[in-house]
Amino acid sequence: MAIEFEKNLEILEVNASRRRGPWILLLALLRSRYFLISLAIYLLILIAFGGYVVSTYLPTRGTFEGVEQLLVLPPSTPPPPPRRPPDEAETKEVKVSPMAQAPVQRITVAAPSTFVRTATPPVAPIINVGDIKVETDMSRRIGAARQQRMANVRDFQGGWGVVGNRRTVRAKFTIFQAKYRDGDWNCNPTSLENMMLQIRAWSNDRMDANLYPEVLDVGTDQLFTLRPPFVYLTGHKNFTLLDSEVKNLRDYLVLGGAVWADSALAGRRSRFDVAFRREMKRVTPDREFEILPMDHEVFSDTFFRNIGLPSGMNFYQEPVEQITVNGEMAILYTLNGYGHLWETRLKRDNKIEWGRINVGTPENPVWRYVRGPHLSSPREITSVIYRNINDQTVENAYRFGINVVVHLLTRYQKHFMLLPRDLPATDPRLKQTGAGGASQ
Repeated sequence: MAIEFEKNLEILEVNASRRRGPWILLLALLRSRYFLISLAIYLLILIAFGGYVVSTYLPTRGTFEGVEQLLVLPPSTPPPPPRRPPDEAETKEVKVSPMAQAPVQRITVAAPSTFVRTATPPVAPIINVGDIKVETDMSRRIGAARQQRMANVRDFQGGWGVVGNRRTVRAKFTIFQAKYRDGDWNCNPTSLENMMLQIRAWSNDRMDANLYPEVLDVGTDQLFTLRPPFVYLTGHKNFTLLDSEVKNLRDYLVLGGAVWADSALAGRRSRFDVAFRREMKRVTPDREFEILPMDHEVFSDTFFRNIGLPSGMNFYQEPVEQITVNGEMAILYTLNGYGHLWETRLKRDNKIEWGRINVGTPENPVWRYVRGPHLSSPREITSVIYRNINDQTVENAYRFGINVVVHLLTRYQKHFMLLPRDLPATDPRLKQTGAGGASQ
């Protein structure tokens, strides 16, 4: 029977498809019969389930008991009694005990002319136990240790010649490029030189940067004899630090130094990125990289204001990361290959110098292209392999680099203002190098 009924429906559907008018509506109903059947089934299930739910909440036996469980009514409060004028007398009826054998008497009591309110009792303030600081021998030792550490940092930075802050900063310094055992630590040979040229040009020589960067071997005591404000580390290969390099970098960071690393192989999970994160975990095993917030003064207000995060090589724009020591930046990590862009030199009008210039001396001229990366001369290389070498990208990269340099030079200055100037330098390395009590 079911098969014959299905055949009849198919014949009716074919006949309806050949006709017009109201048969079109019939054809649509026939073609959607399975959907309509399933919809009817679901509606029946929904009605049955809804009836069950309603029946469980409504009271039975035809009464309204329990209806208040379904209705949320506002709490009813009795209206306040009307206020009487002050001169109105209050009459109370007092019944006398039958033992007095006296009739019921009415006693009139005069209401007071004024209403007196009792004062609210004072409430004791809530005191958080954590806010109570009791000076103990341990707290004094911790405070003295922090004070002594900042004194060591002050002595370590005594020769930097940093005065002022942000756009008014004055400093005389040399930038140092970190040399480590493995990898290609000098893969962008002209980037730091161009950076120092641009710093001097934009600061009108207030920041007297040495035009020739120096190489610093982090495996030796140069970190503590030269006392650089920060060291610049780059590369695009896998590397492993020596144990002496790890220890020296750790002591250097504690004394107030900083490491600025820029990956020459832009992006995450590159060979350099994996190696650098692994080795910095050896240097600071109790610290993790954290993303530098966009409201940090490196982006918002250092030498240049509101520069944001510039694009790096080939439009890479990964967030800047940092590791802090006592709340101050100790390791700064940029993953966007800014060093490649700094290999391009800018002219006085902040335009790229596309021609050749003399990078030697007048007596021994050396004519070279000073646009990067790697000072390549064919213009096609710049437009194909490195796709975003243009005036604006290079200028933005320089602005960001100068903001980083100024921040690394001045980040501890606010701490030195609160230090006594007569604290001795107790760090053994500072004593060995003959550091006095220089202060800013």
